[in-house]
Amino acid sequence: MMQFIVVLAVAGLLYNNYERIKPYIPERIRAPLERFGKDVNQTVIHIHTLVLVLTMVYMIPGLDWIGFTFQYWFYYAALWTAFAGSCVTISANNGPPPIREGWGKCKEYLGKLSTGVEFQWLFYVLIFFSADPFFLVLLVPARRSFTALTKHIVKFVPHVPQLQAYKTTIDELVAKEPEVLLAATIAEVLLGWYLILGIFLFENKQFLVVLLYWQFLRMRYHAPRSKAVHEKAWGVIGEKVDPVVSKVPPVEKAVDMVKTYFKKPM
Repeated sequence: MMQFIVVLAVAGLLYNNYERIKPYIPERIRAPLERFGKDVNQTVIHIHTLVLVLTMVYMIPGLDWIGFTFQYWFYYAALWTAFAGSCVTISANNGPPPIREGWGKCKEYLGKLSTGVEFQWLFYVLIFFSADPFFLVLLVPARRSFTALTKHIVKFVPHVPQLQAYKTTIDELVAKEPEVLLAATIAEVLLGWYLILGIFLFENKQFLVVLLYWQFLRMRYHAPRSKAVHEKAWGVIGEKVDPVVSKVPPVEKAVDMVKTYFKKPM
């Protein structure tokens, strides 16, 4: 967590003082950076692409043979890249945080962000910076990046002859987006239950991660854009789990208490 705070602080200082340090940055470094940041939408697409690539590399079987930390480098690189994507989007939509204007303005800024979808994904990444690596953690943002890339490619299909050969496949992917979104949402919920089981099954007790992640799920459940699909996902899981849970009254009571808390307005 300390390395995250240090990097975030350095990034904030560089961002807020870029004009001052700009003359000292070599042209060969400054030019690509400025070109990269001109078109925010294109920048975000590049970031989504990198998230997807890093996730796929991390998932390569046998990569840990090269070195345990080598594989985890791709894991945390994917998280950092997803974090950067959320920061870029938030900054483009809401402007940079008003740090110089005092804590009062920062609270207003955060209050405005907290209801947005991008803040939820920023919060998601922050949760797992200090948690043990787990492949499902990366699959959630990777699915989001894949969807963003698919939508981006669709815009260029009519204008790029090379993409015409894949038009049928691309159309099929777009048509299945609701199914993919539901499956991804179910994965989000199952990850929450996996983290709870981890408290009892693994030596490393990640209580704070569990609490923060379930807060993330509550945010997703109550957010207007994701509420419908989360209700559907919980319904699908309930159909499978409720008949089993009903046979164990103490567990059923505990689950009902969790449901009541979860559905309580935020």
